[in-house]
Amino acid sequence: TGIYSLYCDASRVAVCDGALPTLGWLVLLQALLGLVCLPALTFTGSQFLQSVSEGHQFSRLRQEDHADSDEEHEDFNPLYYAIYAFAVFTFVVGAFMYFLPSISIVRRLTGTLLYAAGIFLLMNSDLLVTFARLHYQMDRFKGNNNNFEKSLTEQAGKVRELTRAAKGLDTISKRFNGNVKQAIKEVERLSDVVRSDIKMCCKNLLRLYSDAGGDRVLVPGPELEKTFSMMRTVFAGVFRKDYDLREKSVRDALQQRPGAARNEPISEMLFADLQSAALSEPDPKKIPSVAKQIVDKSAKSVQR
Repeated sequence: TGIYSLYCDASRVAVCDGALPTLGWLVLLQALLGLVCLPALTFTGSQFLQSVSEGHQFSRLRQEDHADSDEEHEDFNPLYYAIYAFAVFTFVVGAFMYFLPSISIVRRLTGTLLYAAGIFLLMNSDLLVTFARLHYQMDRFKGNNNNFEKSLTEQAGKVRELTRAAKGLDTISKRFNGNVKQAIKEVERLSDVVRSDIKMCCKNLLRLYSDAGGDRVLVPGPELEKTFSMMRTVFAGVFRKDYDLREKSVRDALQQRPGAARNEPISEMLFADLQSAALSEPDPKKIPSVAKQIVDKSAKSVQR
């Protein structure tokens, strides 16, 4: 009995009641020393060495290295300290709950998970911050690439315009000996030729395919819509960007003529004039005013 009591005091009381709590506190103290005291010692030593090195002369290479280290120290993101402090806090709380467990299963699971998470954060805190910063820099890089692509597209358009201008000036220099007035007269002459050719083409198309009755008029309704469809088939491939706007201007002008309310027939001459004006006008915004002048002129000629 005496030996058994000594055995109980040595095994149960000394080991179970004293060794395990002591081991837990030892782990906590070692974690405190490693996570708090050691970084504090490193920071204090760095400050001490920096204060000692101030005022001393270095070689040029050492000065450059010192300047680079200062720049790196200034660029150090404070988010690293915040994540590291959070990792230390998670590790301490998790270790406390892990080494001093409770009867509750929820607390045991929570302590185990916090302890594992704390270890993971301590080992990878810098990687997490670096990943977040890298993701942010990648987004900025993509945004800069998009802006650069837009800028290149705009610059390419300007370069094409300048290239066409250079070709035009070179043509003026070769064909007209640098005489701009003569070149302008030639351009105006060619514009008149183009207008007359377009007008003649429209008249021929109307006479061949749209004037079913041979009376040289277009009746509003299916005959007029067939004429617009034919004109679209012929000319839409040339004016791909703004043909709809040009056709709309012609339709609006026809609706403004004096006999539009009574659905009076439209003369081929009027339609050909409007269509050719809409196709030969460089600026689509000017087509309505030009078309109105043509309609007014046609109305005055009819009254006479």
